[in-house]
Amino acid sequence: MASEYIEYNDASSTITSGGTAQVGLARNVNGSRSTIVFYNISDTMMYISFVGTATTDSLPIPPGSGKSWSAPQCPQQALSVISATTGKKYLLWYA
Repeated sequence: MASEYIEYNDASSTITSGGTAQVGLARNVNGSRSTIVFYNISDTMMYISFVGTATTDSLPIPPGSGKSWSAPQCPQQALSVISATTGKKYLLWYA
């Protein structure tokens, strides 16, 4: 039996300017995105949003935790991320 797997693209990064939202993942214009995995590997709270710019009122991602989305509920919009401290790392994969 052939193995099935998803080949992920890596958009992992760091917070470039603490307290300022940044684009973690651009909008998918062709609507083919099937999976997103976001994981906060820092020691600082992060917030993400698929609806405009992330703020501290957006979806909280505590340190050491993450969130994933799969088709058919996988967002095609841009992912915005914010954290209070510059240099904090997150993992971000998509397919």
